[in-house]
Amino acid sequence: MASAEDGASVFLPLDLSDEYTGCLRCTRKQDALEITPGWSHIAGYQVSPGNPVDYFSSVEDFDPGHGWVQQWTVADFVAKIDESIAALDGR
Repeated sequence: MASAEDGASVFLPLDLSDEYTGCLRCTRKQDALEITPGWSHIAGYQVSPGNPVDYFSSVEDFDPGHGWVQQWTVADFVAKIDESIAALDGR
């Protein structure tokens, strides 16, 4: 997300179910991100949890469900992702 162009969206998978994936749509708005949770019909078994790069831009049927949106600065969001990865690595 740190290198995404303004207006671009990246989809981060977080629920890899058999028949769908839950994900966060992260849309770059200058120095901020709009984060919207939702889902796609892409089956969870089609996503590589260790390397979901192919998923990031492949979602074409995003459904925002309840439609709430949070705004984060790009720096804060990237820092939280890095913290989460570090916490998982230190299990």
